Amino acid sequence: STDIEISIPDIADFIFHNETVNIEILLQLKIRLRGLLAIIGFKVFNPSEIPIIGKNLVYRIYRLDDDSTTLLVEQDMDQYEIFPKTEILVNEEILISYRKFFLSTGLKLLPNWIKIQVDGDLSIAGTRQVFPISINAYFDPHLIRTLDKR
Repeated sequence: STDIEISIPDIADFIFHNETVNIEILLQLKIRLRGLLAIIGFKVFNPSEIPIIGKNLVYRIYRLDDDSTTLLVEQDMDQYEIFPKTEILVNEEILISYRKFFLSTGLKLLPNWIKIQVDGDLSIAGTRQVFPISINAYFDPHLIRTLDKR
């Protein structure tokens, strides 16, 4: 009789050596003749020794006003590869019409918050294993805001 023991390593330890995949979302708004140009940065650090593929990524920008959420714009992003031990910054430019940004919820010009949402998949290169991701970032469009005193 023969006994065989197969040890399956933990994926976080085996691939990522217990380091985290760092993801940041950056937003810059520029005033243009036809609308607000939103430049969205998607910054990812791959701590592993194996390339990671970002695919099926979709950017969405929302306007948040009190109890309402309004989708302002949505755009697909190209697939990209994050090489081992490297960081990439992918920028996407999206034009938001002034009418949609300022007048989509009545007379209130500026929203309480601007929400950026990135949905998609990260996968290990050469495999069919997919890690779905959904990342949200909130930005305050007000230069000066008074805080509620409670």
